[in-house]
Amino acid sequence: MDDFKKLSAASDVYARQTIWCKLQDDAIHLINYTLGELERDLKQEIDKSLKHDVILTSSMPDVKDFGDFYNKVVDTEKKIRLQVRESIYPVRLILFSLHNKTTSIIPINKFENDVFLTDEKVRILVSKYNSDYYVMVGETWTPKNLEIQQRISANYRHGDIVKLSSHEKKEVLIFVAKTKNSINPGPDKFELYEIIREKQNDEESKILELRKFGKGKLEVGYQDLIGSGV
Repeated sequence: MDDFKKLSAASDVYARQTIWCKLQDDAIHLINYTLGELERDLKQEIDKSLKHDVILTSSMPDVKDFGDFYNKVVDTEKKIRLQVRESIYPVRLILFSLHNKTTSIIPINKFENDVFLTDEKVRILVSKYNSDYYVMVGETWTPKNLEIQQRISANYRHGDIVKLSSHEKKEVLIFVAKTKNSINPGPDKFELYEIIREKQNDEESKILELRKFGKGKLEVGYQDLIGSGV
């Protein structure tokens, strides 16, 4: 009788161990499955965020150097906005290759719940295409004066400029440019042009003038690009 009890107790221990091992295996399988699904979903979100079209053009074959390329891009982009009646343009990354004298234009889209900020996408795409020169062009908001800028600088978060009231911000056209081998931590060239419209604070109104301002330094909130639908 004692031997039967010992055998039963041993069987119960074995059964509990078996059940516990199965529960552990099931939990590990569930964790691995969940991680796999999260990884797949994240990859899909990253791929969606970085999805883009590339427009190749040979419209600037006579580019002499970086300064010449930059000036040609600025002149072209300003003419487009002054001559064509459209409201807001997407952020554009314009790349130039010295090897084949080809200019590539990449419109940068912004999606709801995007994985990357616009400036992060620019860095990724510049690295991917490895061109010699690039200019990022976008329409953005900036504080209307230094007092407003200082007020929001301390605890600045992405999107704060857009949230300002119409009398505290102004719409601007921004150009940010660098060369492939630049050792400058900031942009090699940077310009801001205030967008003067036919109807003030109406983004669908015709642009009458692009008025240059600033001192060639990046201001707080330049990431708040409205051209991609932020």
